[in-house]
Amino acid sequence: MEVQRHLVEAASRENLPIKMSMGRVTPGQLTSYIQLFKNNIKALVNHCGLLQLGLATVQTLKHPQTAKWDNFLAFERLLLQCSQGTCLPLS
Repeated sequence: MEVQRHLVEAASRENLPIKMSMGRVTPGQLTSYIQLFKNNIKALVNHCGLLQLGLATVQTLKHPQTAKWDNFLAFERLLLQCSQGTCLPLS
């Protein structure tokens, strides 16, 4: 989500025609934001580091192990909630 926010801000600063979408960030959404920069050399140069980070994020989200890591993170959040006494008892 953070990479998406930065891409949207950069595209807005460069007056690129960006379409916002709500919900979970997908590799396709990030790719479409990155594609906006390909025909504007000045914008591409100004934000090349962010674009590289965006492409790395797309590759990571497309990796087959991503779903497994999502499950680990969800379990970690649950453990943290339970350790703070805010988790619901299982019945």
